[in-house]
Amino acid sequence: MELSGGSTTHIMYRYYKYVFLCFVLLFSSQACVSQEHSPSQLQQNIINGQGDLSHPAIGALVVRKGSSFCTGTLIRRQLVVTAAHCVDAINRYGIQNIQFRVDFTDPNQTFRSEYHSLQQTVNHPQYKAGSGANYDIAVLILRNKVTNVTPIIPNTTAMDTKWIGTTVRVVGYGLIQTRPKQRADQKYAANIPLFQINPRSFIHYDEKTAVAQRKSACHGDSGGPALYTVNGRIAVMGVTSIAYKATATGQGDTYCDGGAVSTRLDANLSFLQPYLLKYADGPAACKVDTDCGICAQCGTKSICEPKPITQETTHCQPCAKDADCGNGICYKFTNGYRCLQTCTSANCCPTGSQCTTLQGQSQSRTVCKPEQTTCPDVSCKADAECGLGEHCDPTTNICMPKLPPRSPKLCHPCTNKDDCGGGDNLCNGPRGQGTCSQPCAVGDFCPEGFLCRSLFVGFPKQCVPSSGTCRVPCLLDQHCATGFTCKDKFCVRKDGGVVGDTCDTGTCKSDLQCANLSSGKVCLQPCGVQQGNAGTDCLADNTCKGSTRCFRNSSYRVCLAACTNANECKGKGGGFCSSVGNCLCRDDSECEADHFCNLFTYQSNQAIGSCAPNTSNRSCPSGQVCAGLDDGQYCIASAQGYRSIGQSCDNLRRCKDGLICLYTQSGARCFEDCTQTKKCSIGGQCVRYGNAANVCLCTEKDCPTGRTCNRILQTQQGTYGYCEADATTTTCIDSRECPIDYDCISGTCTHNPRQPEPQPEPQSEPTPEPQSDASVQPEPQPEPDPTEIKKTVETTPEAPKETLPELPAKGCGCHTQPQRSPSAPIWLFTLVIFFMGTHKTRRR
Repeated sequence: MELSGGSTTHIMYRYYKYVFLCFVLLFSSQACVSQEHSPSQLQQNIINGQGDLSHPAIGALVVRKGSSFCTGTLIRRQLVVTAAHCVDAINRYGIQNIQFRVDFTDPNQTFRSEYHSLQQTVNHPQYKAGSGANYDIAVLILRNKVTNVTPIIPNTTAMDTKWIGTTVRVVGYGLIQTRPKQRADQKYAANIPLFQINPRSFIHYDEKTAVAQRKSACHGDSGGPALYTVNGRIAVMGVTSIAYKATATGQGDTYCDGGAVSTRLDANLSFLQPYLLKYADGPAACKVDTDCGICAQCGTKSICEPKPITQETTHCQPCAKDADCGNGICYKFTNGYRCLQTCTSANCCPTGSQCTTLQGQSQSRTVCKPEQTTCPDVSCKADAECGLGEHCDPTTNICMPKLPPRSPKLCHPCTNKDDCGGGDNLCNGPRGQGTCSQPCAVGDFCPEGFLCRSLFVGFPKQCVPSSGTCRVPCLLDQHCATGFTCKDKFCVRKDGGVVGDTCDTGTCKSDLQCANLSSGKVCLQPCGVQQGNAGTDCLADNTCKGSTRCFRNSSYRVCLAACTNANECKGKGGGFCSSVGNCLCRDDSECEADHFCNLFTYQSNQAIGSCAPNTSNRSCPSGQVCAGLDDGQYCIASAQGYRSIGQSCDNLRRCKDGLICLYTQSGARCFEDCTQTKKCSIGGQCVRYGNAANVCLCTEKDCPTGRTCNRILQTQQGTYGYCEADATTTTCIDSRECPIDYDCISGTCTHNPRQPEPQPEPQSEPTPEPQSDASVQPEPQPEPDPTEIKKTVETTPEAPKETLPELPAKGCGCHTQPQRSPSAPIWLFTLVIFFMGTHKTRRR
């Protein structure tokens, strides 16, 4: 979907016909491996640039050792600094699924990698999604020290306007080309001048270079460092947060040519210092207190030590509500509800805790959270001494959550609510292919392996699988539903999984493939031209099928037939012989009778391809479309979705009719689409969303009674979101707030079954893949001083509903931030962490 100002955001379910597979066909080159130099001596750039493996301390954040979505820098052997909005993506994926990848040069290949698991993530306590670059900084604590890499020190020298014009080196794993899009499989770097110094951030912008040759951060560079040599040592000056766009295109493509913003480390030392001290390789020497940061002091032995801060008596004690905790909050941990005390005015905490922003039972506060991620166990003698929904375990005399037993029907397949045993159990999922859920217990506790979530208005909260995969445990076949058998202690289909079944432990039916998606393994029907055939990516072992071989350059690997002249292309599918010895084609007429030209986009934006056998191009059944996902192309049902307003969505978990799936700072969500009606039934205002659609978005005053605006889009003139029913609301106002096959009748979601759709859809609920995009902006202009900003805000009238400003868009880098231009306000999106599946080839 196109947005104002030439910006673009991606809506789910757009299925591409052409691959954006970008590499140089006529001029093959090898990846450049740089040696250790000062930043000013290195000249590779990120966009259209060469690789830079000179700093192994700069690594990639990856999902399950797969694709990268952000960048980070090792500043201590167990401590990584990155952008806070990258942690938002980590939280959506689950920290257990994320690794910090470190790359090393290797004489036998381009590079080799090591993967390090994360133990903990900490955002700056003043960071809020959409709030800009000032506090967009976080630290990642690794499970183990990285002993074979030298960390890069953080900059502690204050930056001022004298730094303008200085060249910093920006490094990351983002796009290296945007025309067409070309992803990097290793680090790339650029030397870029500093354009503007702000109190807590700086802009690096290559303004004097022609737009087409400009160097800039781009998708995936979020959290990456800007390096500079300070006092003879290379230091991290800032982490990439926001990118801008200079070029306005009719299609709204993101070109990453307008500079970018980095969050300053020197301005955020009060946040970093406790972690730098804690994870230092040895004691930190000091002379005065200021050497130790705001939360530490210089001790009698000239060693930094934490300032003494009193721990409140209620801290980490059981609670049922915020009022039990004084000025703190009652926070739900995995082992129960516990009080957390507020941070000091300087955001400091007692030893063993860290300052962070958390949501309590009724309010959000900056509080001291234990570094071990949970409070210690609490001894007890009676249930009354424990927190909400807990009991005093008679065996251990420790307060523990009172987990409910699994419902006999939990996770069993269902077509409607009646299949799930009655009561408050629900059937969740696509029509005719759902799975049963059960209501949460007191304190929102669920059986082990499940999380409590509010799914629909007027229905009790339900227990959903924390892994996204609903599975039935078993010991014998009779513990499973009809058509299932017990394997490895879980029920699986006897004849292999159907479309949408998980295949972590089982197999798929013979005509399906176990697709290894970033959200998990799922049975899907492959379509189009699969990997390893002519014109597609090489297989994992750099081999190809048929008469093609793997043609490689520094960034991409593609299967092409080799040749020395045109005659040799005959018998290999046809086409002409290029100057570098590859059989290529421009259309089907250049291929042999039983082949077609499998097109991809060439570097000059011209389509070119390779002749592939007709038999390699598989089509989808009626009612399905071929869509590119993480590791290939698969058939996706085109029937109505089942996700309701505000619920997460993706290519497999589609929104109901009348809703639209849009990316936000909180991941992809379903919003009300008002393109045709120009009215908002569920609340909010109908806002123009680019050139293609109108979407219902709200502010604080736009929601009906019993609903609150869940604001997830923040702009210079306000924040927007969708109207979300309060926990106590029982009355629906629209059927799109109800489960599938329910209608909102007289304020109640009433069961109204329809005929099941003929095409199956997935049962699993994978987490949306993090997105890595940033703002589409004009060339950066010096920001007004704080008094000018205040004056502008005070004198700006509230826009009428019918003339609301068009909403911010994703652009080309990391995260987006509103920036006022002399001529007009430009709107932008906060970066969401995500990489769409690439290389979607044309079907004949």
